[in-house]
Amino acid sequence: MVPEGEYIIRASRPDDLEAIHSLESRVFISGWTLDNLSRELAASFSRVLVADISGALVGYITAWIVSGEIQINRLAVLQEHRRRGIATRLVQGVIEACAIKAPFKVLLEVREKNIEARSFYSSLGFSESGLRKDYYRDDNALLMEKEIDE
Repeated sequence: MVPEGEYIIRASRPDDLEAIHSLESRVFISGWTLDNLSRELAASFSRVLVADISGALVGYITAWIVSGEIQINRLAVLQEHRRRGIATRLVQGVIEACAIKAPFKVLLEVREKNIEARSFYSSLGFSESGLRKDYYRDDNALLMEKEIDE
């Protein structure tokens, strides 16, 4: 049993879909649709983990295993639950859940203007590796990667 107010990181379940969609729409300006998320949860190459506090989802991460690399696609934590280590645990958890034999890379894209996210990923050892001009309607995408050697 998890004490009140503590969170666990766990694999998503089909019955999490509505809660993930609700979280998605609260965190992102242009979020994924329910159909997008349903396909993400069902894909064999996708891993989706959630942060659960007393039965309520407060964060989630999605990643794909592609050609021996991990591509983080989405990471969301509700504003009121940030700075508690949840995002860090989600990133660590999805890397473990992908179970790829080292060495490998973890890749992601982040809005160039999103200084907070860039700083967060840098603190986890990700480095900037490229830029996709005008990737988003209103911003560039900064490519980041991290080498996992062990």
